[in-house]
Amino acid sequence: MKKDTIYIDIDDEITNIVEKLQDTKEAIVALVLPKRCTVLQSSVNMKILKKAGETAKKKLVIITHEAAILPLAGMAGLYVAKNLQSKPYLPAQGDSEPLEVATKLDDEPEIDPSKSLEELSGAAPVNDEEAPIEIDTSSGEDEDGDKTKKSAKNKKLKVPNFDKFRVRLFLIVGGVIAFIVLLYVALAVLPKAKVTITTQNRAVPVDLIVTADPGVTALDASHKIVPATLKTIDKTESKKFTATGQKNNGDRATGTMTIYNCTDNQTTVPAGTVFTNNSLSFATNNAVDIPGSNFTSGGDCKEDGRVAGVPVTATSGGDSYNLSAGRAYTSNISGKIYGKGSAMGGGTNKIVTVISQTDCDNAKNDILNTKTDDYKNLISAQISSQNLIPIKDSFAVAAGSVKCTPDVGQEASDSTVSVVFKVSMTGVDSAGVEQIVKQSLASSLHGSQTVVDSGLKSANIVVKDRSQNGQFTFQLLTDAVLGVKPDVAGVAKLIAGKKKGDSISVIKSQEGVSGVKISYSPFWVYKTPSNTKHITVKFINNVSK
Repeated sequence: MKKDTIYIDIDDEITNIVEKLQDTKEAIVALVLPKRCTVLQSSVNMKILKKAGETAKKKLVIITHEAAILPLAGMAGLYVAKNLQSKPYLPAQGDSEPLEVATKLDDEPEIDPSKSLEELSGAAPVNDEEAPIEIDTSSGEDEDGDKTKKSAKNKKLKVPNFDKFRVRLFLIVGGVIAFIVLLYVALAVLPKAKVTITTQNRAVPVDLIVTADPGVTALDASHKIVPATLKTIDKTESKKFTATGQKNNGDRATGTMTIYNCTDNQTTVPAGTVFTNNSLSFATNNAVDIPGSNFTSGGDCKEDGRVAGVPVTATSGGDSYNLSAGRAYTSNISGKIYGKGSAMGGGTNKIVTVISQTDCDNAKNDILNTKTDDYKNLISAQISSQNLIPIKDSFAVAAGSVKCTPDVGQEASDSTVSVVFKVSMTGVDSAGVEQIVKQSLASSLHGSQTVVDSGLKSANIVVKDRSQNGQFTFQLLTDAVLGVKPDVAGVAKLIAGKKKGDSISVIKSQEGVSGVKISYSPFWVYKTPSNTKHITVKFINNVSK
C-alpha cells in the first residue's frame, strides 16, 4: 500500500484538515503536525478527525511528539508516530510511549506496531520523509469468514464550514427579503391608474331674489330668507404729507370799540367775544356789562345802552387788520349786541407755513382711495373663510379718529396723519343660499340628474333694498350645472381591483357618462389598483345650455 503525507499548517482549522484528508487518494495517510498545534488539542476535533478517516476508508497516523496530543489520540483510537520513519502505535490515555500490541481499527487491515511506516508500505527504509507507503486494502474477511469486496468508493464525511454557512444563509435570507420587497413594490406601490370620464351636463340660468336678515338664525327656504352676519374690522393707517397752509404770525392790530345793547335788559359780554367786519375779527380783552337801551314809541332802539372804550385785539396778525374808525361790527352773541370800532392799528405781516385742515383731510382721503380695494378684498376673504357669501355691495368704509402730528394750525413744513378706518361688510349663510338655489332647480332635473354646481362661486349678487334694521334683499344671478355628480372617491372605490374592461363597463353604466378612458402604469399593470389612493379620476363636463 502507498501512503500520502499531509502537512498541517499552524492556522488550519479542523474543517481544513478534513478537506485535505478527503482530497487524498492513498489508503494510508500521515498527518504531520506543526509544533504547538492547537487544533487537535481538542477531544471533539480529534473525534471528528477519527470519524472522517473511517468514512473515507483511510488509515491515519499522526506524526507528532506533543505530549498534549498523545492521550487525546489514544482516546479517539488514532495511531501516532514520532516521525515518518518511526513505528506507529496506539497510545493509552496519559501515555506517551509505544504500546507493545497493535489495535485493530474496525474491520480495516491491522497496523503492525513492530514495523515502521516504510515497512508497512512494503518499501525499504529510506531517509526521505516523503517516501510512499503501500498497504493492501483490496480484500478482507468478515466474521462469518465470507470474503466480501470492499467498495472502492471513497465516501467523504461532510463537516460543515459554519462561517461559510452563515454567509450563505444571510445571502439567501437577504435575497428572499429583497425579492418580497421588489414584488410588493411592483404589485402594490408602483401600479397607478388614470381615469378620464366625460359626462354630458346641462347649464341652467338662475335668477333669484333673496332676503338677508341679521335678526334670524335659521334658514327659511320657503320664503327665501337667509341669516346675515355683519363683519367689521378696524384698520389703522398713517401717511406723511407736506403742509401747504399759510398763517400770518405778524403783530396783531389793537383798538377800542363801543358796544351797544339793543335789549331792555343788561347783558354781560364775556372776554373773547368776537366782533367781525368783512371777515376781519377782533375779540374783547375782558368782560363788560352793557346796560339795556330805551326804545322809541315806534320800537326803534335809542342805542343809549352802551359802553365805550372796550379794548379789543385782532384774532390774527397782519396789517390787513389796521382798519379805519367808525366801522360797524357784528358779534357772535346775537344781532342785538353790536359795536363800532375806533381806528385799529399796529398789525404787521409775517407769513409762515402751517398744517391746515385741508392738508390733513386730503392726506386722509388719499389713504382711503389707496386702501379701499385692499380692505374690500380683506374683509371679503375673512367672511368667505366662515362659510359665508360676502355681499360686496354692502361694503362700507369710514374714517374714525383722525390725528395730524403736528396738529392743524401749527407751524411746520410737513406732518403725519393717522387714521382709524371702520370697515364693514355683510355675509350670508352659503349653505342656506345653496339650498334655496337647489330648491329652485328641482323642477329642472331629469331622471337621476343632480345639481353638479350651484354656481355660487361665480354668482353676481346685487343689493336691491335696505331697511333700517339691517335687513336687505339681493338679486342672485348665475348659471347652475345639472348632470352627473363628479364623485371622485366613489368612482375609485367602484372600480378598485377590477380589470380594465370591467372598470370601463361599470363607469359607463352610470347615468350621464358619455365616455371613459383608463390608462395604467407601469407597463406590466393590467388591472385597476386595489388601493384607491393610486387611482386618479378626472371628470370632463360637456356643458350644454
